[in-house]
Amino acid sequence: MNRLSKTIGALTLSAGLAFSFGSVSHATAPSVDFIDVSHHNSELGLPLSFYQTMKAGGINAVVVKVSDGQSYVDPAASVNIANAKQAGMAVHAYHYARFKSTVQAKAEAKWFDKKLKLVGFDKKKGWPGRCGRRGWLA
Repeated sequence: MNRLSKTIGALTLSAGLAFSFGSVSHATAPSVDFIDVSHHNSELGLPLSFYQTMKAGGINAVVVKVSDGQSYVDPAASVNIANAKQAGMAVHAYHYARFKSTVQAKAEAKWFDKKLKLVGFDKKKGWPGRCGRRGWLA
C-alpha cells in the first residue's frame, strides 16, 4: 500500500504541475508609440520593408540617431530617415550626448545642428516649437 500511495502522490503532483504550466496568463503587450533606430540595428540602415511593416503594425513614428559626441555621424541615419519617411512615418532625430561641461554641450549642439541637414532634415520645413521657434523636420 505504501508503494501505491507514492505512485498516486507522484501522479497527482505531475498532473498539478502540468495544469499549472498550461494555464499561464499573459500580460497585455504594451503599446508602442514610436521606435528608436540607429546603426546598432543595421550598419547600412534598415530597409523600407521594415518601416512599412512597423507602420502597418500601428507604429507611426521613428526617432533616428544622427550623431554622437562632437565627431560622430551615425552611418545608417540617412537611410533610416529616407525609408521611414517613404513608409509614411513621422521622423524625429536624436543626438547621443557625451559632454561634461557647458562649453562641450554647446559644441555638441552645434555639431548635431550641422549634421541634421546632412542626413535629410530641413530647417525650412521646421515645426513650431514651444517657444514659437522653428526647428528641424525630416
